[in-house]
Amino acid sequence: NKHDTGRFVCARDLEAVKYLQVGIWDHLNKRNGSAYAFVASADPRCILGYYHLVGSSLKRSVFQNADAKKIPKDGSVSVFHLAYIARDDRAEVGVGAALVVDAARRARSNYPTWGMSLYANNLKLTRFYQSLGFKIMRSLKQEQDSATGVTSAPPFLMYADYASIIIDS
Repeated sequence: NKHDTGRFVCARDLEAVKYLQVGIWDHLNKRNGSAYAFVASADPRCILGYYHLVGSSLKRSVFQNADAKKIPKDGSVSVFHLAYIARDDRAEVGVGAALVVDAARRARSNYPTWGMSLYANNLKLTRFYQSLGFKIMRSLKQEQDSATGVTSAPPFLMYADYASIIIDS
């Protein structure tokens, strides 16, 4: 490991630190996705942000309106799921957005999927991801208990096609 995961600081999401130092390696050793790090130019061992991409799929039932019409009935589409993404507290503004765009570019170039999905764990993150082109598909609570109907509580499953995220292509 050429990166110093012990120096990564993320006070707003302590699970992000734990995941980088321990959890991500379990997934990678099982060949469950790929992880990428954004490092400081002055010190390449210093991780300023990272993300973990895994292959996944979304059922037609989570899409709405025009998006749903593009998918065969009773079908699903392949996506890359941004399983985890975090930036170090010391990283400059814009690193989070750059990580999402980089993830979309890598995902699009590695396999022809429909787009990317992720979970936003709070309303601030939801707004951030919406600014990058993601749409709320449904809440995790709704997935766990669809009989209760739509809830406005996070975490939210969000989705974006690559063209919405990667503006310059």
